[in-house]
Amino acid sequence: MEGRGICYILCASIFIAFLPPGSPAENVTCQSEDDLEYTYCPVHVKSIDEAVKKVSSEDNDFAQYCNKNEDYGLTQFQDWTFYLWVTGGCGGVFEVGSGSGSSVDTNWGAWTACSVSCGHGIQLRTREHLGQHAKDTRNCQLASCPSVVSWNTWGSWGACSKSCGGGTTERVRTCSSGVNTDCSTNLFANKHSKSCNTQDCKSGKVPGAVTAAPNQGLCGQAPANHFGFRIIGGTKAKSCEFPWMVNVLNKKSRTSCGGSIIDKTHILTAAHCVTVDVDSVTDGPAQAEDFKIYTGSNRIFHDQDDSSALVITRKASSIKIHENFNYDRNDIAIITLAQPIVFDRCHMPICLPSSQQTGIGVSGCKVMGWGTTSNQDYADTSSDLLVTDIKVRQPSYCKQHADEGDDFRSDIRLCAGGNGKGSCSGDSGGPLVCPGTDNRYYQFGIVSSGPEGECGTEPGFYTRVPGLLSWIKANTQ
Repeated sequence: MEGRGICYILCASIFIAFLPPGSPAENVTCQSEDDLEYTYCPVHVKSIDEAVKKVSSEDNDFAQYCNKNEDYGLTQFQDWTFYLWVTGGCGGVFEVGSGSGSSVDTNWGAWTACSVSCGHGIQLRTREHLGQHAKDTRNCQLASCPSVVSWNTWGSWGACSKSCGGGTTERVRTCSSGVNTDCSTNLFANKHSKSCNTQDCKSGKVPGAVTAAPNQGLCGQAPANHFGFRIIGGTKAKSCEFPWMVNVLNKKSRTSCGGSIIDKTHILTAAHCVTVDVDSVTDGPAQAEDFKIYTGSNRIFHDQDDSSALVITRKASSIKIHENFNYDRNDIAIITLAQPIVFDRCHMPICLPSSQQTGIGVSGCKVMGWGTTSNQDYADTSSDLLVTDIKVRQPSYCKQHADEGDDFRSDIRLCAGGNGKGSCSGDSGGPLVCPGTDNRYYQFGIVSSGPEGECGTEPGFYTRVPGLLSWIKANTQ
């Protein structure tokens, strides 16, 4: 038996036999080949559980060394046929069958409908065989698909969502094939929105807002409410759900931060996001041309120009950081855009609160960003905008949880989060927002810092926007 190659032979033509459970016994002669390691002989059985008994041996001297399941036994091929296998020297006559059997075959079911409405597709049918769920497929062809598809004309504009203070109206169109994705893979290509009724309401201003903000009539409006809120402990935002949210990319360092639209030409972010060296507070602002500003989409891929059909990449014309910026205070900056933003359902400013408002005790406050979603080393950032509910803490709580030597000033800083939710690395510069009684969102904080490795466990620290309104106003005139 030395020098045998490994290969397989079939001792008779392949066949499939469907017998009732407990196949009747049959004698099968299966002689091994000296130059092969295994020899396979077809048998009429239903299952590998059937009995196999050796009746006589081809080599009586060697027969004492031949054992069932080690030197001979039953096996099943992929075409559901069964074979007796023997190793070299262990061939002979075997009694096969009269075992337990294992299952009952069923007939093939009906073919399913073709998988496509036109062109080439597939059909499927199933049955039970040997306790397994078997599948069979075949090609199908229907009438040819239309060679040219196109958008039908736009429908009429719908009613404005608001009677004053800035609303939106929408119109839709359909693809000529009846399936919109035949015309465009952009899921929103069939919809078009624009602003409407932008005149101020009779009160002249939004409750609690800064009266100097030029676009206050449009600010803070989320097209859809988001309930059930990673960042840390959050979930994906819906498309254009938070239309003030932007992503700020430093093209040289390949670091990114969040930011918020506060009017048509200005982005509010953290100062440490736009310094020459993010590990230094003395180098001043980086060059404006070093930055890309991504707006209009909750899904961002920095290595692709077309992160989403909705995303718009913008250039900065100038950057202003607070004159007294340090990591534990005045971590605030304003980016001026080279071109103004045209407001639509995916581009709207965030409202700014009054200087007296704190956000403490307000339910439904949220923080959002594209940062890491765990405290693990080298954790990945998210391509999808993530959002989580967050609680603004009392100043006394913030002082207790501030780093040693951190002179926490509640007039220009706040803290929020803990209990498994909060901002983390990569979320810097993004907004902490709270809903007002007018159902608009107001920005109370800018993500600034937090304890390393304890995102969501310990509270994060934020620049307090209400305490720096005069600086914001002075640098957006």
